[in-house]
Amino acid sequence: MARRALALALALIAAPHASLAQDLAANEVTGCFDIVFDPPDVVPFNRGDSVRYLPPPRVSLEPSGAISVPAGSVPSANGRARWTVRGDQVTMYWLDLAVGLVADLRPDGPDLAGLARPTSDDASFGGMPGIDFRATRVRCSDPTPFPVEGMRRFVRSVDLASGGVLELGEPVPPVAALQAVIRMRRGQPAVALETLGAVAGNDSVNVTAGPDGTVESIRLHYPEFVPLSLIRDRLAAEFGPWTTELDGGFLWGGRAETMRLTAPPQGGRTQLLITDPRFLGR
Repeated sequence: MARRALALALALIAAPHASLAQDLAANEVTGCFDIVFDPPDVVPFNRGDSVRYLPPPRVSLEPSGAISVPAGSVPSANGRARWTVRGDQVTMYWLDLAVGLVADLRPDGPDLAGLARPTSDDASFGGMPGIDFRATRVRCSDPTPFPVEGMRRFVRSVDLASGGVLELGEPVPPVAALQAVIRMRRGQPAVALETLGAVAGNDSVNVTAGPDGTVESIRLHYPEFVPLSLIRDRLAAEFGPWTTELDGGFLWGGRAETMRLTAPPQGGRTQLLITDPRFLGR
């Protein structure tokens, strides 16, 4: 009986203390932070889909445990973003299925600092070292130095010859043919629409829309008489040299922004795919 009473007394003493410590840590942590890798120009976990292992550059840690992105700042490529606090350790994670980034951090003045590691179902990730990671506290009201408007060197939107604009991350424009397709099968069938500018010359468009009705990807189809080289040279003049030469095509892209121009090796219709995982509908 004495042992049980002692255990109960210790529990009553420890529980408020643990709860208070966690509440204080949570209150200290919530707010906005800019994410910095050390050194700042490092490309962490540089792989073909490495954008999945990068957090957005400005985040807001919400009291609910969610990690959001302030309006107008570069969004996340991952579907789930959460943070937890345990003692003096704060863990942030960004995940999309089995792929993402986990950062274990501790307070460093007003900031948070520690190590970040990738997580993946790829066994080769098991031995990858962590990388220095700092979350620098900022006021949420401060203008973001990472605006969506400045995040891409490449095409993010295309003007339609019939009026309207297709833009990644924005609602599908009120073009009747597009709206009918989106309602039917999320935009998989091609629609006879032409575009303007550097990408002009196509005769049809595929649009994939997410559950929230925003544009996830744009695929332009060109007639057989429009050679791949014509579109390639136009894109190169507008956006600079391609990043990678593919088997049957060319890729302009960094860790996220992507333009993929391809044509069948035996001849056929040229296609241009415009996409960015940071604009997938949620």
